[in-house]
Amino acid sequence: SRLHVQLFDPSSSLRQLDEWIGAAGWSALGGSMGAFVSGWLYLKWSTRNPGPVLDIAAAAFLLTQALGRIGCFMAGCCAGCSSASRWAVRFSSHGPDAVGRLPVQLFESLFLGGLFALFDRRVQAGGSRGRLMYAYFMATSLGRFLLDFLRRDHEVLGPAESLTVAQWNCLATFVVAVALWRWQTMTPDEHPS
Repeated sequence: SRLHVQLFDPSSSLRQLDEWIGAAGWSALGGSMGAFVSGWLYLKWSTRNPGPVLDIAAAAFLLTQALGRIGCFMAGCCAGCSSASRWAVRFSSHGPDAVGRLPVQLFESLFLGGLFALFDRRVQAGGSRGRLMYAYFMATSLGRFLLDFLRRDHEVLGPAESLTVAQWNCLATFVVAVALWRWQTMTPDEHPS
């Protein structure tokens, strides 16, 4: 997950290994990608059918991320933009003059928890053949893309500097997940030669 931040955040810099591992800037999406790739490779190497394991892992990733966002809220990190709404929260870790901020971490936690409930039900029903992992990447990247409009605590990048680095990454993740989903759902005669 740290490597993911280093690759996609132009403001980050490589540090000594002990600082690199202990520093802020971890990415849940990057961690999930790393776990997915390494797990998929292991399952293919071991000649096991990766589908059922990937479906269970997708649900587990959602639950882990939902709980992790509650941790972000408790730590006061990853908060939303300043707001005067009744939903706004003042974090004591931001000092006595802290402004109210939208609790985007809790919004995301609720979103991820809802997805977990849906995915868990689908895992129990069976038959997804690993497609839940692609659905996980599509749903979480879309959710993060939209919620980042409420955050604005990251560096913006691109045309008119309208999207954050995380949002560009979410767009790329979504496109790749859709392509992989489509590839997996093709019948054998539809695959390009």
